[in-house]
Amino acid sequence: YYLYLLIQIIFVILNNLLITNIAYRLYPYLHIKGVENISKELLFDIKKKIRGLIFHKVASFIVLGTDNILISKLCGLITVGLYSNYYMIITNINQIINQALSSITASIGNLLVTSNKEQTLVVYKKISLLQYIVSSIVGVCIFNVSVPFISIWLGREYLLSNEVLFIILLNNYVQNNRRVLATFKDAAGIFHEDRFIPIIESIINLIASILLGMKFGLAGIFMGTIISTMIVYLYTYPFIVYKPLFEKNIWNYYKEVITHLILYLICFACSYLLCQALQVNSLLLQLVINIIVCMGTCFGIYYVVFRNTMEFQFYVDLLKKGFNKVFIRKKH
Repeated sequence: YYLYLLIQIIFVILNNLLITNIAYRLYPYLHIKGVENISKELLFDIKKKIRGLIFHKVASFIVLGTDNILISKLCGLITVGLYSNYYMIITNINQIINQALSSITASIGNLLVTSNKEQTLVVYKKISLLQYIVSSIVGVCIFNVSVPFISIWLGREYLLSNEVLFIILLNNYVQNNRRVLATFKDAAGIFHEDRFIPIIESIINLIASILLGMKFGLAGIFMGTIISTMIVYLYTYPFIVYKPLFEKNIWNYYKEVITHLILYLICFACSYLLCQALQVNSLLLQLVINIIVCMGTCFGIYYVVFRNTMEFQFYVDLLKKGFNKVFIRKKH
């Protein structure tokens, strides 16, 4: 294990050296000496934001990094083993989503500087709708696909109960959908204004997770995480991010969050009922059926609700252009 960690460190260093070398070759002016120092005001602003960022990083580790410790202490190592199978699936899917959002942070920063509030809001609506749809599909699919998938992969004895899995996926949905505004927040450099909020969030998370974990077990621990996250949804994002960046009434934000949560629960219920109604004897065939049902149900519900909105039409037009290019290329 120590060798594994050492290899990770070595490759991080090599990666940084490689990036540095490429940067110096592409941008020779980085070698210029005697560059004028930045102003004291700008330096003070940078230091202030870095101090705020430290609060966020430490608290984020406490909120997201203590679940396994609490699970092992309150529920036992067997439960940790059962949960780790689901955690691996959820984490791998989330990494793809996170990578996509991380790649556009710089573009959003440029947008905030060069565009007006209305244009920024339009881009936010497009990205957030896609995030909500993807998060809904991920949660619904994992819930309905996990039974046949884990039964094939490991066996039925490694399944979690539906109630516990629902809470885990609800927490995953909540955490995923905070990332869009978090990306805008990071791009705008909003770190100092809410520097104490992550500390409060982490304290609430620990207390609520311990108390609820003692009462409800594994599900209770994730209930605590959901409860602590509400401070971000109810205060930080509407008052510190949404209103200043878009200059819109915060009730628009609350309406958006509640609407999508209701849609998520509707997708969840409809997909589950349909998958239960379409039971077959083959686990592999059941896996395929459940995936098709879940994706079709989620797309269908979001289409009915958002088909006339500008942001949904944007993705429809994007898909049409993609299909047309492929069709024309094949035709020629």
